Amino acid sequence: GLDIKTEIVLEEHDWIVQIIAAVPCRDDEEYKKVLRSIERWYDEVEHDDLPFMPKIILNGTGIYKMHGPFADCGITGRKLAVDFYGGEFQVGGGAPIKDGTKADVTLNLYARKLALKYAKKEGIPIKVSLACCIGQSDVSYSITNPCGDEIESGVIQLGPKKLIEELGLNKPIFASMNHFGLFGEFQQDKSWEK
Repeated sequence: GLDIKTEIVLEEHDWIVQIIAAVPCRDDEEYKKVLRSIERWYDEVEHDDLPFMPKIILNGTGIYKMHGPFADCGITGRKLAVDFYGGEFQVGGGAPIKDGTKADVTLNLYARKLALKYAKKEGIPIKVSLACCIGQSDVSYSITNPCGDEIESGVIQLGPKKLIEELGLNKPIFASMNHFGLFGEFQQDKSWEK
């Protein structure tokens, strides 16, 4: 398939600890072929004698067949994300103004909430990185200062239902977000801005 998405989770010493890939596969045989390709790629990467094999997740929700413009419009979402946040925003894809069941929305807003919390605590700008796999509640996080020094990192359990309730995304608030953007002056009543 043409619509391949990947995510590499790094930890201390830039060790690869998790590889997440979404690759359209027609059948089990193609799935196994793609998995072997990922494992071969990893074996070829310099990884400083990593003492363990990273966790590999291929198609975390199971079968993935429908892709590309027939299934979604991720490229539009990337453009919208840059429009909303500027060039410093690193995003894997998707439009931030979807319904609350989409990680594009919930994780972006949760990252903002964490960034504001730590910025207030540390008194400096903060970068929050989140990594997850569709269909799983483990979310790896890293909080760094402007120089890239790690303040905190780990794994937290963040299921969609919990995030939707915590962020109030089960309420009719999306018109305001579409009109004024997700953050800042016009969103002070939102939980992620408080």
